[in-house]
Amino acid sequence: MPKTNQITLSRNEFNNYVVNNGFVLVKTKKSNEGAETKSGILIGFNVNTNYAEGPGSHVADLAVITGEVVAVCDNIYFDREDVNDSMLWHTEIEVKVGDKVWFDYLESLNCTEILVDDDCYRVLPYQYLWVAKRGDKIIPLNGYCLVNLSKRKLFLILTFTTRSVITHVVL
Repeated sequence: MPKTNQITLSRNEFNNYVVNNGFVLVKTKKSNEGAETKSGILIGFNVNTNYAEGPGSHVADLAVITGEVVAVCDNIYFDREDVNDSMLWHTEIEVKVGDKVWFDYLESLNCTEILVDDDCYRVLPYQYLWVAKRGDKIIPLNGYCLVNLSKRKLFLILTFTTRSVITHVVL
């Protein structure tokens, strides 16, 4: 299972935290482990069980992939010649503080977590944000998400494709 880099800050230290260029600070749940669905099913898996898919294969099922943006960087660095420090493509910053965002599960598991009192924040590279919701508006991010909206009963289903992986998110 990936190890998340955790930093514990006081509320005062956190209030002075500055987000680096190319990153976004997102308030999330600490973990989905042990969460309960509306029908009473507990989310989780037995870490001592050997699944056919191999060790760590169910970690993605528990990854936190949504949160609320609390801070946004000033700009994103892009330079085709600088592949180590540059974002891989040019894009504008489209998220705003208060947006609900969905992001890459692997990045969620490997990012830096900032713990402040009982709150959990994740420092995420902007390039791994997929889609944002601002009020009733759905905003595809980074130019690499295709979003198909369809209304089903009382909820909204987002279907988007990222690098040939199809994902469904229920809003």
